[in-house]
Amino acid sequence: MPTLVIGNVMCSADLLTYSVDFTATGGTVTASAGTVGATSVTGIPIGTSPVIITVTSTSNSECTISIPVVAPDCSCPTIPPPTGNSEEICQGEPIPNLIVNVGTGYTARWYNVSSGGAPIFSGSSFTPPSGGTWYVETYDPVTNCVSSTRLTISLTINQIQQRISVATTRYVREIM
Repeated sequence: MPTLVIGNVMCSADLLTYSVDFTATGGTVTASAGTVGATSVTGIPIGTSPVIITVTSTSNSECTISIPVVAPDCSCPTIPPPTGNSEEICQGEPIPNLIVNVGTGYTARWYNVSSGGAPIFSGSSFTPPSGGTWYVETYDPVTNCVSSTRLTISLTINQIQQRISVATTRYVREIM
């Protein structure tokens, strides 16, 4: 009689597939999805649940044991939003880099819209083309997950107030 014991069921790093560890004796292992190795089934698409792992006896193909394995929850983990501050300059000053902090292994993605849209820049230091409001999310390049909110950062360019000096001219008329 074949035996089958299911071990760890784990998400892949990119959260698109999962794997199942097993211990099997007395037969050949097959699975309804994924790639079967000596002690695991890997590359099971995340939408495949349950995956059926079967051991078929090497001496009697009618003797099998099958175990359904439910997919793990491979949803995106919570990704913290970036931190950073808005900047304010006077007209005529050089435009500064806007800087945000994201955790190790993450990338900052900058947008000109608060939700949706396509990134206009990736990196923690962005030099905007002008004053305005920008939106930044934290992106995990391994899992393709992003923070649930975007940080709003503004660059305000204050107009210089020009002082106007009015010269008073006095006309003196001499009476002769």
